[in-house]
Amino acid sequence: MAPLTKRGVIDPQGNNVVNPTFAWIGSFSEGLAAAQPSEKNLYHWAYIDRNGKFAIDLAFNVNRASPFHDGTAWLSVPFLFAEQSKQIDRSGTVIKTLPARERQVEPINRYSRSAVPLMRWSGQPHRSVLSVGQL
Repeated sequence: MAPLTKRGVIDPQGNNVVNPTFAWIGSFSEGLAAAQPSEKNLYHWAYIDRNGKFAIDLAFNVNRASPFHDGTAWLSVPFLFAEQSKQIDRSGTVIKTLPARERQVEPINRYSRSAVPLMRWSGQPHRSVLSVGQL
């Protein structure tokens, strides 16, 4: 069996900023990045700061964690034989839960400066613009 790759973060000069100890690290957005601390439990996610310290250690199973946008992030959470989408704030508090019968939501233009993000429902992009408040 091949050894598992550990991931870390380097700065533009190539210096280690976050030691390679994570199973996966996403892109930084608003100073935080979604990360999987260990390959032993791929449902364990956290958000780390630019020093690799846990800023938010999620206390429930998560399939996917999206980057922060306007102070919130969406999580895909297993629920029976489906998935729920949960929106959290920067403290890790769940501020909105979409029932499993509704589709998953994640911003397409995560890094846009626009006030209203484009949304993707169930993997299919829509040309219409929806605000997060309408969900």
